[in-house]
Amino acid sequence: VPSGQLVFAQGGSLMAVPFDPARLELAGPIVPIVPDVSAPFRLRTMADGFNRLFDVSPSGTLAYMSAGPSPRSELVWVDRSGQHEEPTGASGGTYAQPRLSPDGDRVAVVVRSDDLDDVWLYDIARRTWNRLTLEGNSNFPLWTADGSSLMYNSDRSGGLEILSRRS
Repeated sequence: VPSGQLVFAQGGSLMAVPFDPARLELAGPIVPIVPDVSAPFRLRTMADGFNRLFDVSPSGTLAYMSAGPSPRSELVWVDRSGQHEEPTGASGGTYAQPRLSPDGDRVAVVVRSDDLDDVWLYDIARRTWNRLTLEGNSNFPLWTADGSSLMYNSDRSGGLEILSRRS
């Protein structure tokens, strides 16, 4: 960062250490600067402290997302101006990574619980939910072009893999 430090995640916290770029070596002690920084997704196969949600601007401003309790959320339609929202009927969950089906009738979304992330399908017209994944953590759903299947990543076998399921 502009102040001459390296900022990195370790064990879920952000740490900083003075760094000498000319000699490519640390120039002081490592100190914690922010505890409990969130990860973008929880995969047990990923190293702890790796892939945290933070960034530092060129001017040195630190932005991060706290790892506190996940907020409850709602899926809404938003107009192109970003000014008007219309409820879809899906509310009260902890949702992430929504993906609208090619025909616009369903949304694939990660529903987060305390210990697992699963991909669910929400039927907009019927206002019904169907769980797509059942084992391990599953994230980042993507529809096939014809909407017949979803691709997603999972750690169900202990390693990260990309899987496909008929929708």
